Amino acid sequence: MRHAQAEGNERHIFNGSRIDAPLTSLGGAQAGYWAAHFPFKPDAILTSPLLRARQSAEPLSERFAMPALSFPLAMEQDYGQLSGKSRDRLLGPRYRKYFHVSPSGQMYTLRAPGGESWDDLKERARKCLRWLDSHYAGKKVVVVSHSDFMNCAYGVRHRLDNHHVWMREDVPNCGTVRL
Repeated sequence: MRHAQAEGNERHIFNGSRIDAPLTSLGGAQAGYWAAHFPFKPDAILTSPLLRARQSAEPLSERFAMPALSFPLAMEQDYGQLSGKSRDRLLGPRYRKYFHVSPSGQMYTLRAPGGESWDDLKERARKCLRWLDSHYAGKKVVVVSHSDFMNCAYGVRHRLDNHHVWMREDVPNCGTVRL
């Protein structure tokens, strides 16, 4: 699951892993609704250590009286020097070279100065999926994470090339992806 709406999401700010933004009031309501309507009891709840993911996992954790365990491999991409900048600013000529922009307008960070490249993120996603497969084989696990990481992990799991990953629609707040 992608975390609920966090500060900066509504203004399209690139929070990444360096900005530990909390949920907005709407985000809190989204996380509560998502947990109340979750269709099964998971065997485990793992969450990115970033505040927006932890806060999104709390209602599900409370509903099923089980801990949400910190899972650093599921953190969002480190956008380095691009962190905290708006989508509009990053589409300008100074920063455009760092991104692939899909026909739908979704931006994927190819290389972030001082941060993670897309290839770095893919390698972390591979490591994450291998770890999950070895520790939770046959189990139903909820991982609360972030959109770029989730899209990347989806591509790794389904052996998609970058082009096909980048054609996917962005995962909305509280959206889920089955891996």
